[in-house]
Amino acid sequence: MRKVLILLVTLILVIAFSGGDVFANKPFKKERPTRHGFIGNPEVMKEKLGLSDEQIDTISEINLAYKKRYLECSEKIAPKKTRLRRMLLEENVDLQGVRSLLKEISDLRLEVIMLRIKQRLDIEKILTPSQRTRIKASKREMSRRPQGKFK
Repeated sequence: MRKVLILLVTLILVIAFSGGDVFANKPFKKERPTRHGFIGNPEVMKEKLGLSDEQIDTISEINLAYKKRYLECSEKIAPKKTRLRRMLLEENVDLQGVRSLLKEISDLRLEVIMLRIKQRLDIEKILTPSQRTRIKASKREMSRRPQGKFK
């Protein structure tokens, strides 16, 4: 029975934490575009789309506003992850409590994904039609690239 419980706890830990950090693919990275494209990176967008200085400033403001919201989510997720780890170390694991906490973490991660989508849409609103067309073409090109760590 104890082996089954240890196996179950290990499985839950692997599932809960295999997704990586919430901000593993930050929209604010400046090194290079990710597989999600260059939306949100004003320098890369300026180069690829020919943005005006006004557009760059507006995108920077949008990014700052969303970065604050991402941090709010991160601040909510961190203690829940810690509490989950603590719960899983208990002698008698409360699976219902674990499920509830995983649901809360999942809901916050969903909120982060929705924020990324809203951020992209807010940025696209300030682009010209031709700039939006170039972004869509870039998305199609990136979706054709092989996915994975070794590119």
